Amino acid sequence: MKTRVSALLVGAAIIVLVSHVCAWGPLAHFSAAPTGGTRMTQNLPDLWLSRQDPGGTTYIGKEVSPFFAWSHACLRNGVANVTTPTTITVGPFSTTIPGTVYPVTPTSYGVPAGIEKAGEDIYAMWTNKVLPANKTEIMAITARGFAGHNAADSAVHFSYFQGGTIYNWLVEHWQKEIWAEYCVYIGVYNGDWDWLGNPTVLVATGCTGDGGAICLAQKVFRKNRQTVDAVPDTTGAFKTITVETKAQVDARISSLDGNYVNGLSQTSFVRYSLIADAAGWDAATLLAKYYQGKAAAATAVGAMP
Repeated sequence: MKTRVSALLVGAAIIVLVSHVCAWGPLAHFSAAPTGGTRMTQNLPDLWLSRQDPGGTTYIGKEVSPFFAWSHACLRNGVANVTTPTTITVGPFSTTIPGTVYPVTPTSYGVPAGIEKAGEDIYAMWTNKVLPANKTEIMAITARGFAGHNAADSAVHFSYFQGGTIYNWLVEHWQKEIWAEYCVYIGVYNGDWDWLGNPTVLVATGCTGDGGAICLAQKVFRKNRQTVDAVPDTTGAFKTITVETKAQVDARISSLDGNYVNGLSQTSFVRYSLIADAAGWDAATLLAKYYQGKAAAATAVGAMP
């Protein structure tokens, strides 16, 4: 498995860098979701970019965005600033960062334990606030999608894909996430490439959900005076989120809808395989965590009948 994944890793970064920066990939989340409509909602928390430029400048490394923290039920643990060029070396690869910011410590799912979780907020509204005549199944499975996604993430995103150092956040984190997509494509779907280098297994992951319910969950978060910061920012303030309109959220959902696996190329696979070998990453370890996440997702969704 490792040799095959090695033969595949080199070209994937280009694809993901120009699209959403997802936790560990839409294919991984889609396939880890329980069967049924929840599969199509499993990527909802990744509607928002995971990183943002806090200064509006050209930082290469970026802090965890407020919306990512809210949607993934984690708190931002502060950022460290680097003002001088920093050189990072990974195996045969070397990059010089002109100046950046990065999370001081890795974010952690559900920390502190009392932080509100978007999926649970949506489900509570569906259960207790929505009149029976107005209840829809898409609202319920939207809640399950958030819950399943974050439970799966807890097995990998907050343990195996680390932040906390410049190397972890700017080099290993995002490259390992792309590599993970290929591990799932090969190890779970038995994917391969034809003689032209195109994927032989196509999975229409899709993305759907109730934009109105997500908008209401954002309002609940703000109304309850929740914050996305574990420590105050440089101004001494604790940030929250800006509530979006239903139309804005619906547009995000539409932007993530599509057939992702068409973008998994053999050239990209080769590149990231070489990176994985140089960094000492092990596909068997990743897949073990994937199945752990899959089991956690089933438990989380099962709690929302």
